[in-house]
Amino acid sequence: MGQALGRALIVEDNVLLNHLLQEMVQTLGFSVAGVVTSAEAREAIRRGGFDFMLTDLNLDHGSSGLSLAREAMLMNRALRVVIASGLPVPEELEGDIGFLQKPFTIGQLQHMMQA
Repeated sequence: MGQALGRALIVEDNVLLNHLLQEMVQTLGFSVAGVVTSAEAREAIRRGGFDFMLTDLNLDHGSSGLSLAREAMLMNRALRVVIASGLPVPEELEGDIGFLQKPFTIGQLQHMMQA
């Protein structure tokens, strides 16, 4: 395999879905790290080096993917962030944060990663 298009962080507390999302993003040419808790996500974000983050809206122990997205973007202004959820688009979603309605296709994910 050639050079990766970038590094992606997958934040999803459902372990099976996390692995599926990692495979999807790898298929699109990115190197991937997956975490299942908001604490692990914050640590990975602090370490840096990510170009893209896909996070669930509702994380472990009531944590918010939207709050996590905002924190991540403060630490890395160039980070492309997409929130995925089976729930409707949150009203407080900012324009710089993408949203994917679950379930979604790999094509929809690719479009959001390139937007």
